[in-house]
Amino acid sequence: MSVTGRGALAGHSVVWLGAAVRSGGAATGDVVVAAILAARLGTSPATVLAPIRAGQATWGSALQALGLAPRDLDGVVRELAAR
Repeated sequence: MSVTGRGALAGHSVVWLGAAVRSGGAATGDVVVAAILAARLGTSPATVLAPIRAGQATWGSALQALGLAPRDLDGVVRELAAR
């Protein structure tokens, strides 16, 4: 079953987004964080995940580069859902 995204993910199949990133071997948690940050940045989850998977960055350094901390993710999700 495919669920169509709403808000910032409008027009994208959530199943497709997850499958595209998961096909590279990403864990579910990585897919979720990558999708959230990608929606905020206007890019693809795979683009966000690439430096993490390559060992060039950590989630902490990626969040810090965006001016975020892990505790900020709840607010980011709420912001995206309100769009």
